[in-house]
Amino acid sequence: MKLALGSEDAGYFKRILAITFTNDAAGEMKKRILEALRRFGRLPPGPALLAIDRHYYPSRSRQL
Repeated sequence: MKLALGSEDAGYFKRILAITFTNDAAGEMKKRILEALRRFGRLPPGPALLAIDRHYYPSRSRQL
């Protein structure tokens, strides 16, 4: 998630490579990541978004 959320390029997540042992595991991982990104995209600006920012970027969040 840190890679996907940390890029200025909106399509960056499409170029992230993850290695798994089976195609089923790869499909499950892709499904989970995309669902997490969808949930993140639906968040209104506010405390929830700041909490996620603090979780993934603790040093940057200290500057806010």
